[in-house]
Amino acid sequence: MTTPMPAPTPAPTNLPKYDVRPYQPDGGFTTSGLVTMLGAMLVAGAGIGFAAHWVSQLFYLIILFPILIGLFLGAVGMRLVKFANLRNPLLGGLAGFVGGVSAMTMMHYFDYQKFRRDVVNNAPDVADVARMPAGQREGEYPQFENPAGARELVEAYASFPGFMNFEARQGVEIKSTRGSSSSAKPLNLGFVGSYIYWVVELLIVAGITFAMVRGQTREPFCAECSLWKSFRRLGAFAGEPDAALAGVTSGDVSALAAAKPGALSGPLELHVAECANCRRAGASVKLEQLTTNHKGQLERKVLAHTVWPAESVGVLDSLFAPPVAPATA
Repeated sequence: MTTPMPAPTPAPTNLPKYDVRPYQPDGGFTTSGLVTMLGAMLVAGAGIGFAAHWVSQLFYLIILFPILIGLFLGAVGMRLVKFANLRNPLLGGLAGFVGGVSAMTMMHYFDYQKFRRDVVNNAPDVADVARMPAGQREGEYPQFENPAGARELVEAYASFPGFMNFEARQGVEIKSTRGSSSSAKPLNLGFVGSYIYWVVELLIVAGITFAMVRGQTREPFCAECSLWKSFRRLGAFAGEPDAALAGVTSGDVSALAAAKPGALSGPLELHVAECANCRRAGASVKLEQLTTNHKGQLERKVLAHTVWPAESVGVLDSLFAPPVAPATA
């Protein structure tokens, strides 16, 4: 005897419609939290800059290294945002940008310190002249075999800006990875090109850090309990995307029910975030669209993000609850 399959549960009727509003971060912050965030990002940037300096003595991959530095520093900044309870996107992004600038500046500064040590070890006479007052240096250059070269080394040793100018005159060299010949001459960017390249590197690091930290400040937060809200997946829709989108943006649960919630998987997912402590603050409801890019990687796009009343969470949960099979004799 074959057990009959349970009949599909009909769509519920007379479902409520809630007053909802588009989600916006509350923009809150404390002075102590902001100062802590800025100071910690400066320190983190200096530490990552030192690590990048050390690794660059072994090898350095253009563009890729700045991206990795930005991602690592951005991850640190996201954790600091949660620690400082910083929800102001502008201030958070600014702190991330400052950290990125600190990382790249300190990487070059540690290069400068290594250069000074090398000069002391390999050209102590140049270091002695560099320690003299600026007015006394000119009379010392004729004693060198190459006075112009000695002057360049002294200026590079004497100050960090002088070192950067010295490095730019040497020129950043980019080696080609194409072809099998190891004797191919690298491309020298020259004085102006080197500075442009360094600015591009700095903007890559600072831009990535800015975006990651700013994104974290926009996450839902319960100001009453000083707790961040975590999203959880309610489920997927099997119906029309327009119905789900209309339901999320208008607060109409009937429209969500018409989008056939409860599918095991689908291109549309509904997520909700509420305060785990008080459960009184408004709940953040987010509709995401899942797509696959040309590399086969899953990508998420937020179609709608609104704030619903706290009492709506139970109703939304019930929409995605699995149907109860009828009792059989």
